[in-house]
Amino acid sequence: MIKTSYCDKLILTIKDIKGVNMSKLKSKSIFLTLMLALFSFFIFGCEGSVKVESIYFLDEAVVLLQGETYSPKITVEPTYASDRSYTITSLNTKIVSVKDNMITAVSTGTTSIKVISNENSLKQDIIKVTVRQEQIKLTTPNNLLYNHEMQTFSFDAVDGAVSYKIKINDTEIELGNITQYSLRDYDEYLSTYGLSAYDRNLTVQVMALKPDYTIAYQNSNYSSAIKVHQAKTLTDASIVGGVLNFEKTINSNEYRIDYVSENITETLSTTDKSR
Repeated sequence: MIKTSYCDKLILTIKDIKGVNMSKLKSKSIFLTLMLALFSFFIFGCEGSVKVESIYFLDEAVVLLQGETYSPKITVEPTYASDRSYTITSLNTKIVSVKDNMITAVSTGTTSIKVISNENSLKQDIIKVTVRQEQIKLTTPNNLLYNHEMQTFSFDAVDGAVSYKIKINDTEIELGNITQYSLRDYDEYLSTYGLSAYDRNLTVQVMALKPDYTIAYQNSNYSSAIKVHQAKTLTDASIVGGVLNFEKTINSNEYRIDYVSENITETLSTTDKSR
């Protein structure tokens, strides 16, 4: 009979088998056990546990209204750690209290909350919490502009906003925390409905959005609208008999021609002509 163990645990038992050389089988069994033990030691340790490497809040800072509750989102890495539990504490319970890892805004002021891994108290994170008495309306995004050459909309970031929404005609699109949007992406979206973003008049506005978890903020108003018309890229351009021909673009009454010859670029203008 062959018995092998690892970390004081029996992991393999083989009874005598008639016609089998048990001594040879035993040597192979020991080799396989050693390989398994080495692998397990590096990955899990002798107890088979995976240690916590880091723990942190997903929110970088929190603003709450007095009396509001907040459940922090915590990330523990690695995700397969054996003990992923944690404890959240407040550095000033007169401003923010904690019960069962739920935060309650007690009174106005600023303090911090800390999360600590129960498996390893050295693994922790801390963020600032501000408690306000009245709601704050986010500032409307400024400087909404359109770059015709890059075909992108851009606008200024807003303090306190976690994401933005752009409204093009009657379509609302959430942008995340990015302060620009490509017309090409909008065209791709419309293409699923057999439509195009080009050769049509567009009315565009943007809005700043508050964090989902708090009522301390209100979403901003939509910005003032800008009007945009982006012509399609010219296609089927060709030179026949020394004459440049191309398809006329709907709603365009003027074209620009960049003429390149011997490293010299010359810009010509033609009005309401396609040749």
